[in-house]
Amino acid sequence: MNDRYVFGLIDPRDHRIFHVGTLARGVELKEHVADSVADAKAGKPGPTNDHVRAILAADYDTPHAVILQAEASAADEVAWIKTLEAAGNRLTNP
Repeated sequence: MNDRYVFGLIDPRDHRIFHVGTLARGVELKEHVADSVADAKAGKPGPTNDHVRAILAADYDTPHAVILQAEASAADEVAWIKTLEAAGNRLTNP
């Protein structure tokens, strides 16, 4: 059993996933989203933070988030990235 899950951050302006990541079981997704917003507000560099800043500038409080897969591995994260990119999502993942 894998102890991680794959999540996606969703841009509320167009309802598309813009970032895919993994979190350890026991780490709440809402806490991670709050940390992402705090990093963006603090001016931390990076494409995901830039995207979050654009969401905030458009008068949204936070990006939305979804759990894409429970009990996931690093390979599952890569598979989700490839699938979402193939579907036309422009991801901020490196």
